This record gives sequence, C-alpha cells and structure tokens, in this order.
Amino acid sequence: MIKLCFSALTCALVTLIGLSSAKAEGPWAFQYESLFMKLHTSHGASTDNALGLDPANRFALSYVRDTNVGARITYFDYDHSGTFTAPGGTRLISLDMQNTDFEIFKRFNLSSQTTLEASGGLRKSVNEVFFPTVFEPNHFNGLGGFVGFRGTTKIFTGGDLYARGKYAILGGNGVHDGNAVNTPRRYDESRTQSELAFGYQHSISMARFIVTPHVGAEWMNLSSYLVDPVDEHPEGNMMLGGLTCGINVNF
Repeated sequence: MIKLCFSALTCALVTLIGLSSAKAEGPWAFQYESLFMKLHTSHGASTDNALGLDPANRFALSYVRDTNVGARITYFDYDHSGTFTAPGGTRLISLDMQNTDFEIFKRFNLSSQTTLEASGGLRKSVNEVFFPTVFEPNHFNGLGGFVGFRGTTKIFTGGDLYARGKYAILGGNGVHDGNAVNTPRRYDESRTQSELAFGYQHSISMARFIVTPHVGAEWMNLSSYLVDPVDEHPEGNMMLGGLTCGINVNF
C-alpha cells in the first residue's frame, strides 16, 4: 500500500507542477522508482493472469564530478507469486529477483537540448523461478558485466523526454529441482538480462534540491530463465513489462 501511494503521489507531482527552470545540479542524486510489471514467457504458457501489474522497487544513489564522470549503485527487487490452472489442478507460479548494479558513467552534452549518458559496470543477480508442470523450478546466482545508456531531450522548460537501456551478460550457478527423486542438480550457466524504458520527466528547484518526478514504460527480458523439465537445459525467456513512476532528488 505504501508503494502504491508513493507512486500515485509521484504521478500527481508530474501532472501538477508548473513550468520552472532548474538550477545547476549538485554532485549527488538519489532515485526511487516503483514499477508495475506483468510477467510473460516466450513459450506463451497460459497463466490465467496469475501475475498482474505487480509492483517492484528500484533504488539508486549516484555521484558525478565536474568532468561529468560519475559512479552509481542501483538495487532492483521484484518478488511476486500467483496461481494458475493446469492439468491436475491449481499451480503456483513465482519469480523472486534481486539485481545490484555497480556502474561508472560519462555524460555528454550533445546540444543545449540533448544529453547522453553511457555507462558500464558489474551486476549481481539472484533469482528464484517456480513454474511447475511447465518449466523446471530453478535458482540462479550470477555475476557479470553490463553496458547501458540514458538520453534526454528537452521539449520545454523543465520538461524532458527520456530513454534508457541496459544489457547484462551473467555467469553463475544454476540449481534445478532435478530428476524424478527431486535431487537438486547444479550447473554453470550463462544468462542475459536486457532493459528498455522511455518516458517523461519534469524538474523543479526546491531550496537546495532539484526534484525530478517521472512517468514512463519499461520492459525487462530475462533470457534462458525457464528450464526444460525433460533435459534440464535453460531454453525459455521471461519478460516483465509495464509502467514506471518515480522521483529523483539531486543535491
């Protein structure tokens, strides 16, 4: 309920704040996002809308120098479950995922209206997938590198359109529920994650802070996260897609 209220407040801020000029940015920034994302699978397995637009959280803290080079740490958390109808009765489906990013970025002022940020770093990802009778339940604990971008273009004073993306290649231990006697089996696996988002943001100055609410849409593709129950090999993808609403405080 707190996450829902906070997101509603953020969306209201974007709608209600008037045009205003933002002052010079400070070196620190804290961002909170609430994402409402629906789960899909590459195999198109029917889940009877077991998981709807469920809320997830993303927190980020960044520091940037006068040279426009900075560092950021980001934490993302999605943890939801639901039930669906399958042969033999009602089944549980769940996805529990935590991502922690450590990244270095560089910002470029392409013009007085457009900026571009390029980034790269390390991602730590821990996931639990439970999708019985269709895919093998599995756990993945991975570490790998990623590259990213974020661009903005001004459409009027204080208001920008933004787009961002990330692509991560992860390697780590995958543990599947295993064979007929339910003995867990461990594998060295490679999985990838990609993110794409766009939306609108509006900045206002408040005392020593620049407050920037935003609203938009985001998609996250999780490659090789579904494990075939017969041959025990990852071969299916999962996708989360939906709406995002958040706020950035620069100081």
